[in-house]
Amino acid sequence: MLASLLLSVALISGTSEPDTSARLPRGGSVEIDAHARNVNIRTGTTDAVTVRNGTLDTDGKTISISADDLLRTQGGTMEVLLPAWARVSVSTYTGNVTVDGAPVRLEVESFQGSIRVSGGSGALELASVAGTISVSDFKGTQLSIDATGGDVTVTNATGRMEVSSINGAVRMRGIRSPHVEASSVSDGLEFEGPLAADGHYEFSSHAGGVVLTLPADVSARFTVELFSGKFLTQIPATRPGDRNDDDGNDFTAVFGKGAAHVEVSSFSGDIRVLKAGGR
Repeated sequence: MLASLLLSVALISGTSEPDTSARLPRGGSVEIDAHARNVNIRTGTTDAVTVRNGTLDTDGKTISISADDLLRTQGGTMEVLLPAWARVSVSTYTGNVTVDGAPVRLEVESFQGSIRVSGGSGALELASVAGTISVSDFKGTQLSIDATGGDVTVTNATGRMEVSSINGAVRMRGIRSPHVEASSVSDGLEFEGPLAADGHYEFSSHAGGVVLTLPADVSARFTVELFSGKFLTQIPATRPGDRNDDDGNDFTAVFGKGAAHVEVSSFSGDIRVLKAGGR
C-alpha cells in the first residue's frame, strides 16, 4: 500500500519508468535496495523523495525503494532525489552507488559494486566487499569506510575518520581531521594533510609501506613500530626520542613541540614522512 503517494506527470522513454514521489516526514528515513542495478542519489531542498526506475513504498515514517522484479538486472539506472536532512541506507549486490551531496546520515553496503560519494555533510558509513570506495569534498563530522577487496580514496574531507581496506590501497589527501584511524593489510597507505594540535592519528600497513605527507612545521610526537622496513623522513625531528626495544625497530620521534599524537606501524614496508610541497 502506498501512502501519501504522488505519481509524476512525465513518462520516461525507453525502459525507464514514470517518476514516483512521496513526502518524507521530519525524522523519517529512506531505505534503498538496488540489488544489481546502479543507483544515483542526489539531495534536494524539499521534503519529497522522488524515484525513477524503482518501486516506492511508505508506511508514513520510512520510505522503501527497490528495483522492480522485472527490472532487477536490466533497465535504466535507479535515480533517487531525497531531502538533505534524511537518514538514508542503501544496499546493493553488483550495482554501483553514486551520491552527489550526501544526506545528513548515509549508510551504504555493496558486495561487488563501487561506491562514490561527492560532497555533503553529516555522517557517512560505507562498506564494500569487492568494490572500490571513493569520497571527495565531504565536509562532515564522521566518516567510516570498511573495504575488503577494493582500493579506498578520500580527498578533501573533514571529520573523524576510520578507514580500512584488507586487500586494497588506502589513499587520503587533503584531509583535515582531529582523529584518523587508517589501515591497509595487503597494500600501501598514503595520508596528506595537517595534524591538529590535540589530534590523535593511527596509521598501519602490514604488507605495504606508509607515506605521510605533512607540513614542514608539523608538531607531533610519533610512536613508530617497524619489523623489516625503515623510517625515513624529509622533516628533521626536533628530538629523536627513545628506543622502545633492543633492536631499535620500535621508537618515538618528536617533531616541533610534539602537539599531536601519531602512532604508525608497518610490518614489511618503509614508513616515510614527506614534506608537503617538497620533492
